[in-house]
This record gives sequence, structure tokens and C-alpha cells, in this order.
Amino acid sequence: MIPNPGLRRNLGHGLASTRYGFSAPLTSSLTLDRGTGTPTFTRASTATVMGYAPTANLADGQTLLTVASGEARFVGARRISANNWSNTFADGTAIPSATLLGYLSEGAATNYFLNSGAPVTQTISLPTGTFTLGNILGSGSITSSAGTATATGYGVATSSATNRIVVTVAGTVVFTKAGTVTQAQVENTAFATSYIPTTSAAVTRAADVLRYPSAGNVSLNGSAYMEIHSSITSSVWSNMFGMDFGGSAGSAANPYLSADKTRMGLGAGPSSAALGLSANSLVKVAGVWVYSATATQYNATNGVITSGTINTTNITLNANLYIGSSSNGASQPFGTIRNVRIWQTQLPNSTLQALTK
Repeated sequence: MIPNPGLRRNLGHGLASTRYGFSAPLTSSLTLDRGTGTPTFTRASTATVMGYAPTANLADGQTLLTVASGEARFVGARRISANNWSNTFADGTAIPSATLLGYLSEGAATNYFLNSGAPVTQTISLPTGTFTLGNILGSGSITSSAGTATATGYGVATSSATNRIVVTVAGTVVFTKAGTVTQAQVENTAFATSYIPTTSAAVTRAADVLRYPSAGNVSLNGSAYMEIHSSITSSVWSNMFGMDFGGSAGSAANPYLSADKTRMGLGAGPSSAALGLSANSLVKVAGVWVYSATATQYNATNGVITSGTINTTNITLNANLYIGSSSNGASQPFGTIRNVRIWQTQLPNSTLQALTK
């Protein structure tokens, strides 16, 4: 199923003799519509996601679902049982495309707020770094204030607003509950991610890593399209698409379709200015990569064409194609990905533009 009705039409734009060789809808399954090999997914912890319960219909609304380690998450899908998701409601009607956002890829994060499902005022020891107070449920609030840590950004978090704190010298921070709050999270990220339940100790959610074989799915010259919905902005490094192309994993010799750059690139990406992403909105991106030490590449975001120059050595195809991370299993977008398409050829600008409109 392709949840974007216009995508099937646009996929043929300007491609009289070319068809994509890799297709992963990623709305309720990791299974390929087109391509070779089987997916490998890892996450070494349980995790949560917003979706529909097994017997749910549209009127029932979404709920917080808990999945086991090693099980991929699909935002807005109906979870029938472990590793068994559906893009229809229990009554057989289709879940709306605007709700069915796709495969959720997040990096590791730790919730330091204890007994997060029954929050009380508490003093928490935090290391240096950036932390987000969020995932608040209820009509009340939680306020951060100084303890022994040296930090900036103290403030108030509610169900509609987060509070970002930057700790420069490790120590304690005080979190004061007011009113009715039934869930809270203090995590070591610059934005709110999926809820991580805790009891008497901090809990870490491990990173999501999804890969497919490169053989038969990608080539040294190619193009890709996908739809993404991310919590990040252009100031945060992350990858939507990574491939092993020789060199050490995650090195500068790995092409990616990057959420922070919104373009295909190698290493740090093209030298020209990149388009930024709008956080928490659906974005269509497409781009090309080329087998060349220095070559111009073209990319499109929501119908806008940009270009940049690859500054690295020629690439050599290696083993895996990663969706939602770099090839070393890091730099996740903290968002959803759906409708991934890969062509083993360079698409013209007119096609990149048509795909992303």
C-alpha cells in the first residue's frame, strides 16, 4: 500500500524506461514491495509508540503501546500482536494517511525522572548535557529549578510545552510538580522523544537500527525518495538514509539522505547551503548520488530543487543499506519514515521535483 495517493502517479514522471528497484512502504511492516533480501531490525530495549490497540476503530483513538526489544514501531498503525501491525482498523477501514506516519527511528535516550507514571516532586542528579523536560500528561505542570548543578534554561513544562535545560556542571536539578500530572520525562535530548517508563531508577531506550542488503537494491549511481516526519530541526545532525560504501562504518565515504541537510551527501554533505526541515511536519525529500570524486548532485524538498558538490573519494559498494540511521547505526532522525523508493540510476531534476511536490 502507498498511503500517498499521488505518489504512484508521480513515480512514473519522466521515467519512460526506468522503474524503482527498491520499495519499502514502512507504514505497518518492514516487508519490501519491491527489492531483494530481508530486513534486519535491532533495538536492545523495550519502547513505546502512539498507535491503535488490536480492537480499535477510528472513534477509539490512539493509545500508548509498549513493544518488546527487537520489534519495530509504526506510528499511527494498529498493533494486532507482537511484530504484527496493520494499516486498517479492526472494522477493515483504512487508517488515514495523515495518521499512518510510518516507521519510527530514534536514537538512544534516558529518562531520569523516577516513577514517571506517577510523578512527584523530586531532585534529580544530572550529568553535563542538554535535557528536555516533557511528555507531560495531565492538566498540571512540572517546573525545573536550581539544585547543585550549574545549568541554564530552567522553566515550566506542561502537556503542550517542553522545557530545555543545559547543564554545564553536573549536579542536581529540582523538579516540582503542581496540579494533576500523570506522566513525565526528563531525557538527555534537545527535544521530546517517545515516552520511556521508569520506576525506581532511570531507564534507557536503545537505538532503532534498520538495514537491508545493498546487493540488488542500490548501486554506485542512484536516487532515492522518502517521506519523513521528524522532531528535529536543521540544527541537529541526523540521517534518514545511510549506506555502507567502503571505508569504516559511518566514515566520510558513506552517502546519506540527511534530515539536517535535507539532501544526498557524503561525509559532512555538499558545501552549498542546505534546506532546513520544519519540525513535526511531513516532508517529501528526494536526491541522487554519483560515483565520482567531485560531482554536482541535485536534490528536492517539497518540490524545491537544490544542488551541491560531493567532496570525497570515489565510493565502493559494501554490504548494507540503512533506513533511518547512518551506516554505523547512529544519527537517527527521531522521527518517522515512510514510502522509501530507490532507483539504480540518477533521476533528472524534473522527476525529483515532481516526486516531492
